Amino acid sequence: MAQETYGQTWNKLLLYAPACPTALAREMVRQAYRSVIDAHYWSELRQDDEIYVKATYNTGTVDLTNGSATVTGSGTNWTSDPHLYQQFAVGTRTPWYTIIAVNDVDDITLDRPYTGADVSGGLYTIGSWYLEFPTDLSVIEEVRDKDNNWKITSHYYNQQYLDRIDSSRQSSGTPVCIVPAPPRTDTNGDLIPRYELWPRTSEKTYLYRYYKNHDVTDNTDRFIDAISSETVLYKALSLLAMWPGTADQPNPLFSPDNHRMYNSQFEEKLRDAIVADHDRAQLMIDYNDTGLRYPADSKFFQTHPL
Repeated sequence: MAQETYGQTWNKLLLYAPACPTALAREMVRQAYRSVIDAHYWSELRQDDEIYVKATYNTGTVDLTNGSATVTGSGTNWTSDPHLYQQFAVGTRTPWYTIIAVNDVDDITLDRPYTGADVSGGLYTIGSWYLEFPTDLSVIEEVRDKDNNWKITSHYYNQQYLDRIDSSRQSSGTPVCIVPAPPRTDTNGDLIPRYELWPRTSEKTYLYRYYKNHDVTDNTDRFIDAISSETVLYKALSLLAMWPGTADQPNPLFSPDNHRMYNSQFEEKLRDAIVADHDRAQLMIDYNDTGLRYPADSKFFQTHPL
């Protein structure tokens, strides 16, 4: 059976409270759907992809002035591909900056003014230290190093941890973890998710799996198949029960009891949907490989059955 649309669901909500403004009904359904999406990592939203860590670049020398975001090069031969949105550092010093414009072969613009001492004819490095991921990324499930046949840790660590163990980011080699980095805002105002691999590496492709964001914004958008419209509707009704209505047309559903009743029905429907999604994706068995994240390969599991 075809899944109901966002528009059909908020129109159904209006049947319970005709006095509810259309814009409010739409927003309640949108918020309800977001609550459902955030409650579980839905198998339909899993996506496989790969990301390439570009080679570092340090040809030529640079001049920088304190307080200016412009970098002037000599013999640098910069190009937009691949240097745009890569990171820039003078020598081996931190902090590093993101290149937001390649104006010429010897002229780039950083994402913020340079704060160090003036540099004339200095050494520099450009590298892929903040890897950029799709804008629809919600959370990374795993990153795989296919050459070494292991999984890179994508949980438990953060920038503060890396700052404590390697504040100047001098370590290089085979990465063992990937941590969230500050996102970049593109020209449309959208946030570009960025992550940092540690230790640093270059010229290497990694496979990863992530969960996508999913939202509904117009009448034609459908919910994902794992989520029934009734699940979203009950959550929207629980929100509607908290709206008193207007002075001329009070909301007949407005009451704490109705809110609790609809929220209880929503939670029951949500549990059923999550169980069904586990069955659909065969996720009921959870392999806890926290201690085996790096050395455990296919041979290990073949010789050590669970």
